[in-house]
Amino acid sequence: MAKPVNDPMSSGPPADELETLLERLCLGELAPAEWSRLGDLIRGDQDAAMRYVETAHYCETLRNETAGAEPLPAMLRSAVARDGGKDYEPSSSLRSRGPLAWFAPWAVAVSVAFLCGWLASGAGSTPSPATPAPPQVMPKTFVLSEDAGRSEPMGRITGLTPVASSDGLLRSLKVGSQLGRGEVFQLTRGAARLEIGRGEVLIQGPAEVSPIGDNTLFVRSGRVTVSHGDAMTIQTPSAVIVGQSARFAVVANAEVGLDLSVIEGEATVHSAPRRGRVGESLGKVAAGENVQVFDAGSRRYRIRSGAALPEGVLLAWSDATEKLHPYEQLVLADKPLAYWPLYRVRRHRAVLDLTQNGFDGYAIGNWPTELTDVHASQPRGSYFDGESYVESDRKPPVDLRTGFTIESWARVAGGPEYQSVFTSRWVLESHSGQEQCLGFTLYAGENDRWQFWTGSGEYGKNWDKLDSNEAVQRNRWTHVAASFQPDAGQENATASIAGVVRVFVDGALAGEARHSMSLEDFAWPARIGAAEFVPKSLTSWLFEGELRDVALYDHVLQPGQVRTHAEQGKSAT
Repeated sequence: MAKPVNDPMSSGPPADELETLLERLCLGELAPAEWSRLGDLIRGDQDAAMRYVETAHYCETLRNETAGAEPLPAMLRSAVARDGGKDYEPSSSLRSRGPLAWFAPWAVAVSVAFLCGWLASGAGSTPSPATPAPPQVMPKTFVLSEDAGRSEPMGRITGLTPVASSDGLLRSLKVGSQLGRGEVFQLTRGAARLEIGRGEVLIQGPAEVSPIGDNTLFVRSGRVTVSHGDAMTIQTPSAVIVGQSARFAVVANAEVGLDLSVIEGEATVHSAPRRGRVGESLGKVAAGENVQVFDAGSRRYRIRSGAALPEGVLLAWSDATEKLHPYEQLVLADKPLAYWPLYRVRRHRAVLDLTQNGFDGYAIGNWPTELTDVHASQPRGSYFDGESYVESDRKPPVDLRTGFTIESWARVAGGPEYQSVFTSRWVLESHSGQEQCLGFTLYAGENDRWQFWTGSGEYGKNWDKLDSNEAVQRNRWTHVAASFQPDAGQENATASIAGVVRVFVDGALAGEARHSMSLEDFAWPARIGAAEFVPKSLTSWLFEGELRDVALYDHVLQPGQVRTHAEQGKSAT
């Protein structure tokens, strides 16, 4: 192990001026001149940089805790105090606001430019102000909301497990959501996959992390596994780990310490810098080694070798997918373009596309905010009350030249009337001589038959319809699927394409016909549980009952595959 270095002290900028600016930062009240002055104070000064980022992290933690799932329009007022030359102790006014209304000194994430310059130097002294790049001053709001004008993205979400999407996130995020500098990402349950820089980061709840640089992540607590082909830095309240072309796992426990396991490559460990002293070099950890970083007293951290890899740590995203329901694994094995299990759908929550292709949906209409209001017959799937539906954030792009299949499990309660299971369609000049029908719909029809409608795009022609020879059976789970298989030799078609459409009920072929489908694209999104267009309304033919495991494939499932889904999916209810 490398020998520890001395702990030089730094004088820092004028304390009163810095703290005043940081308090105004938390209030969202900094004027342009004050932003410039704040940048001058923290540029090249380690203590000031630490105070700046810890304030950012603290303010957003308080903001998220107070606001719940919905972001607040402005920063909450907070008093971020610092007591002379002593270690930080929260004020009584902050203590009275609850456990997350004040913070311990774990939030000591330094600015990434300063930190990287310090670690790269290998020195134990504070770099000169000219060495690091100037820290970037952030906009008023640290946490990114789904609007314009937010701070620069440092990463994005690339994967979520069903429980993470439905219950684990403290605010509504989805696959593809960007994470900005200093944004607090909190996960109470499940697992998430993030892209930070060019590296992959796996998060297991409960956890709380914040991206603070292109290749730097602050981890307050939780289990994190990092894979990066270059350098990736994980900073915790107790230590800083820098992996070089490495894959390593960190289990952080706030200020208590952490477990570090290096799977591939090598990682360098430093104790976290604190007020008045820089971090100490604790040594290097090679592939196959497991160590613990612990508090040896007075917040001076040391390293202990011979630890074991903590049980249950994800080493790869495949470890998370292997824990999915067997039916979900079966569907994913057939490579759907989009797959919505419809797990615990409710208002203000994204509806996960389990393929991680980014076609997450939104619950629209009369959805409950709490799932105690849902009268579902089983835990998988969601109840549609005839006044609600799910709309994909963007339409999955099906290429009709390769064919497609749509499938779902349905438990019909309403009707007989048109009830849409899945719709991706549009009508131009409805009920006129210039009418054009585009796309397709899978219905429980008004004649109590399963129906598959397709649009040829021909002027003046209504939908082509295929009815099943099997009747809709209410209040029982039914597997229904429909496919379009194009004829060969139409690769250069431009207007429409001809082929065979089929409907399957409980795995058996229940109808077949020949249809032509228009190749003209349309922007209207896909919907689960509703149709897109009827003459007097943009939302109609709503489904009443339960739906689950809706999957769209950009290829044709073979009859044997459909049958297997129908047989194995029975136990998934």
